[in-house]
Amino acid sequence: MRKEDRKRNILILVICLAWMMPPWTVWGQETTAGNSTGISARAGYIVFSDGGGFEIVRDGQKRYYDPLVDYVEGTELHFGDYINTYEHAFLEILLEPGDRIIKVSEQTSFSIPKGSSAEDVGSLRLTYGRVRARVTKLAGGRSFEVQGPSATAGVRGTDFGFDVIAEKTGDSLEATARGAVYCFEGAVDVVSAESHEELVLDAGTMVLLNETTTEKASPEGRIFSSVLPIDSSRIDYWQKYEFVTALEAEDTDETDDFLALNKAKARKLSAVSGITGTLLLGSALFIAQDDNLFSGMDDREKISTGLAVTGGWLVSTAIISAVMGFGD
Repeated sequence: MRKEDRKRNILILVICLAWMMPPWTVWGQETTAGNSTGISARAGYIVFSDGGGFEIVRDGQKRYYDPLVDYVEGTELHFGDYINTYEHAFLEILLEPGDRIIKVSEQTSFSIPKGSSAEDVGSLRLTYGRVRARVTKLAGGRSFEVQGPSATAGVRGTDFGFDVIAEKTGDSLEATARGAVYCFEGAVDVVSAESHEELVLDAGTMVLLNETTTEKASPEGRIFSSVLPIDSSRIDYWQKYEFVTALEAEDTDETDDFLALNKAKARKLSAVSGITGTLLLGSALFIAQDDNLFSGMDDREKISTGLAVTGGWLVSTAIISAVMGFGD
């Protein structure tokens, strides 16, 4: 084999690597370091983050995310995960199967219980902090609820909030957890965890919870206050931290939902593969030109070859990035 032919074969190999390596390499990193481990079923995605950091605890392993450094939109949450937000951190999470979205306030801790269905998040467990949920009208007997320390708020289609906030009692250093459930739209069923006392909140109303035992809640052992109008502090708070992500309509095509959820991952893969591929391709063409591998071609043939190689690389990168970026 002539020296020129050998160099040309090496050039072709390098160009092939420029086509193929970036998407596969990035996907391998995403699978290992990200959330596509397959350890537990996927429960939803982070679709928006703002401010400070947060952590996800999965199978006893903590991973901290800083939105200023990490690309967190598109990060998967799994059944059994614990999520803790720190100061100034706000998240929006789209839960499977895409008909409910929650806004998580700063300094909030909650978990996604493992359920019987791997495709339907039926509940969240709020330890402390604030969450707000928007849920489309659920059909077929399906439901969604937020479980607090002393009560559960359940809905079929609504916009509601649930607070569990520590408050100091007088000059004591001890804090008492005070809760509240409030309904912005629709209706919410609130049920006491111990006494099974139940009430229904209509739009514009709220109920205060005593997150101690029912014996201490009131002389009658009731855990609920009377139903009240939503106080201005909670209205002002959620107007300040309103949802950024809109919940799709009920009849939205599932394919559109799927693409919307994964577009962040696809953009990331395409950007990295494009940059890496461009560097490899540029290096290969530079080597080829420097070694006079195109010396036997006239100007038109050189231009045609360059366009063919570049076009092939662009098409290959786009196809592979799309396939890998939108896959599981």
